[in-house]
Amino acid sequence: MKILLLFISLLLYFTPHVSAQNTWEIRDFNSTILIQKSGTVLIKESISVDFNTLNKHGIYRNIPYIYNTKSDEKRYSEITIQSVERNDRKEKFAISKNDSHLQIKIGDPDKTISQQQKYTITYLVKGVLDSYNDFDEFYWNVTGNDWEVPISSASSLLTIETGEFLNSSCYQGVFGATTLCSVEKISPQTLTFTATKLSFQEGLTIAASFPKGTIPILTIEKPKSLLQKVAQPHILFLGGFLSLIGVGSILLLWYINGRDYWHNNIPITDRSLTGRIKPIGAKETLVVEFESPEKLTPAEIGVLMDEKADTLDVTATLIDLATKGYLSITEVEKKWVFGTRDYILKKKKGDTSSLLIFEKELFTRLFSSGDEISLSSLKQKFYDDLKIVKTKLYEEIVKKEIFFDNPESIRSKYVISSILGFFIALFSTFYGGLAQENPYFFIIGISLLITCIFLFLFSEKMPRRTAHGRELYRRARGFKRFLSGSEKNRQNYYEQKNLFNYLLPYAITFGVTEKFAKHMKDLGQMPESVSWYSGPSFHLATLSSSMNTFSSTLSSAMASTPSSSGSSGGGFSGGGGGGGGGGSW
Repeated sequence: MKILLLFISLLLYFTPHVSAQNTWEIRDFNSTILIQKSGTVLIKESISVDFNTLNKHGIYRNIPYIYNTKSDEKRYSEITIQSVERNDRKEKFAISKNDSHLQIKIGDPDKTISQQQKYTITYLVKGVLDSYNDFDEFYWNVTGNDWEVPISSASSLLTIETGEFLNSSCYQGVFGATTLCSVEKISPQTLTFTATKLSFQEGLTIAASFPKGTIPILTIEKPKSLLQKVAQPHILFLGGFLSLIGVGSILLLWYINGRDYWHNNIPITDRSLTGRIKPIGAKETLVVEFESPEKLTPAEIGVLMDEKADTLDVTATLIDLATKGYLSITEVEKKWVFGTRDYILKKKKGDTSSLLIFEKELFTRLFSSGDEISLSSLKQKFYDDLKIVKTKLYEEIVKKEIFFDNPESIRSKYVISSILGFFIALFSTFYGGLAQENPYFFIIGISLLITCIFLFLFSEKMPRRTAHGRELYRRARGFKRFLSGSEKNRQNYYEQKNLFNYLLPYAITFGVTEKFAKHMKDLGQMPESVSWYSGPSFHLATLSSSMNTFSSTLSSAMASTPSSSGSSGGGFSGGGGGGGGGGSW
């Protein structure tokens, strides 16, 4: 029995000591307050803590900057942090705000500390003095009531810079408590306030009055919302000015680097002038052309017209190769009512020495696995080959000095620049603007967003033709007019042999197949059949729909890419199910 009593006594003795090691405490909270004659209040808080054996980064202090008056109205104050120290040396800290509190987070996130530490926070506060009919007053919650641990000792030294105090009070306890604490008048200008030990969620509050007019009563207006700040005339003017500068810069960039070079008197063959003629602009006279300018291929005409190597241009090239006898196209009838139409391409001529590089590339890659292929077999396989063919096509038109540089590369350069700028603008708008409530960051971000969106849209206009290329573009437009049926007075020209086969690929490139077919029929130039195409639904009378169907099928087959999943390299970190996280200071 004696042994049992001894064991219980030892347990009761050591239990508080053990539990004390598993938490931390505030040993002393001392505040030195000076009411300055300017109406601001200088506060120096000295907080002595003991982390015991715990490893901590530091403490954080929440100070309200919005208060509720007795009439339940909002009153605003302004807090300016002057210094933060630990053990009388400067310490790292970070300041953040929520809807009503300013938080000072003290400590180094890369370092932990333990045992006893002393923190000193010095700050100025404005807008906390009250005015009444017969007196003015300073009413202040010294410690706050929301500490997560008790405070062993709390005190405050209050001084007024000019005048003297009339009356004073001191309260301690939970929120709303009226328990009095100790007040001592050191001098007419100095008071001390002392509380006994404060338990969890208990605090020290002091009040002292002084004659009216002794200290100016400063008031802080309700802070403007971000939108109110942005709506100020000078902020809106700044945003409009920056947006105008941004959009104007892009227009200037296009005028200098994106506008086609053109001059009325440039000889078509004098390419030495290509790089020296300024893009002064001139009204172009459109004249009907009866053949492709400088014998450009259908694909080259396609790039010349819209500055892009489209899959349609590759389709026109395939038809052009077929009309020249390099291959034949056979339409395969649907196997069932909801089946899809297919086409068989058969190689007829192997000598490609007379073809351009991109034509050779297309022809060789199409028949790399044999002399006969189906369009359906190209699905999810030919897309990489298609990219190479388009690259060779771009190289050809640059080589012929139609464009200064690869149009796709130029577009990509401006698209990438606009995307990078877009993310910088988002950071400025959301972090600097919304998170920090800074109207300048916000309006600068919005202006940059507008500029980047405009640059992204305008990237399509940035490739430019040379003076020689612009002249070919003018002539190609005249050629399109001829294919569309606008010119009907060159009967001798229409009587040339194989005219239909020669013109059809260009009509496909220009997208005027239906008008071209009607034009040929009206002039009696529509052949009864063609040797390079056969199939159950192909009729020259329905040439337009037949070519559109073939073109659509070919484009779908060539451009289709294999689908991907997370397990095959197409996923991303964070994709799928699950998620979450957390942490503490």
